[in-house]
Amino acid sequence: MQTDSSRRQWIGTALAGGIAASAGFARSRIKPAPPPAPGSPRDALALLYAGNRRFVGGKSEAPHRAPERLLEVAAGQAPFAAFLGCADSRVPIEILFDQGFGDLFVTRIAGNVATAVRENVKIQAQTLVEGSTVISSLVSAGKLTVAGGIFDLRSGRVEPVKLPFLKG
Repeated sequence: MQTDSSRRQWIGTALAGGIAASAGFARSRIKPAPPPAPGSPRDALALLYAGNRRFVGGKSEAPHRAPERLLEVAAGQAPFAAFLGCADSRVPIEILFDQGFGDLFVTRIAGNVATAVRENVKIQAQTLVEGSTVISSLVSAGKLTVAGGIFDLRSGRVEPVKLPFLKG
């Protein structure tokens, strides 16, 4: 059983987010333009984990965070990734993955319990896939990836969680 301190350290984002590579990034006029939208779900995950490595290393680029970006995304949404995350103010998903306005679609829930966070990530990811014929068909077609991860508050690193019910 983990202590309350350990619980706080491991309250994580249930990154059971479907990662879809469907939208292009708009160019920011202030920050350097980030790489183009990922071409596949695997590329989207790689882009997200590269952003987390920048964050952990203190080298965040903070793309798409200028006020002008709000004008670019005002007409509609086209995020390249979706997250189901923990309702924890210490886990700002856009910042942890070095993304900005309009890049990610984030939904937060409460309910992760110490010594059960990893299992909760697996359960939520499986529920997403099995509870939606749209999501399951996109996953089967290789057009969508469902991934899981746990955020470590002390290091800032997101640790992937293997989802045994998914192949690949």
